[in-house]
Amino acid sequence: MAEAVFASKLKKEIVKIGAALTVEMRAAVIENIKAAFMLPDKQKSAVLHAYTAAINNVFIIGIPVCALGAFAALLIPRGRIVSSENSEKSEASAAGL
Repeated sequence: MAEAVFASKLKKEIVKIGAALTVEMRAAVIENIKAAFMLPDKQKSAVLHAYTAAINNVFIIGIPVCALGAFAALLIPRGRIVSSENSEKSEASAAGL
């Protein structure tokens, strides 16, 4: 989930940079962060800002999802998990065999 959110937001943020990057530069920067470090300083800072905005979005979505999962785990009733071997033995002893 996080990868899809990150990729989507990154593409939107890179497009916002506009004419500062060519189409090839945009594709390279979206594909690999290392390409950003080969850019001039002004373009590099814009690309790094886009990456920062994209990763921020991942945490904004991820933290509530994790909290919801932790809360849902608290609602699971406690109980023993009986394996099939133990279940067969329990049924046999209950039947008086």
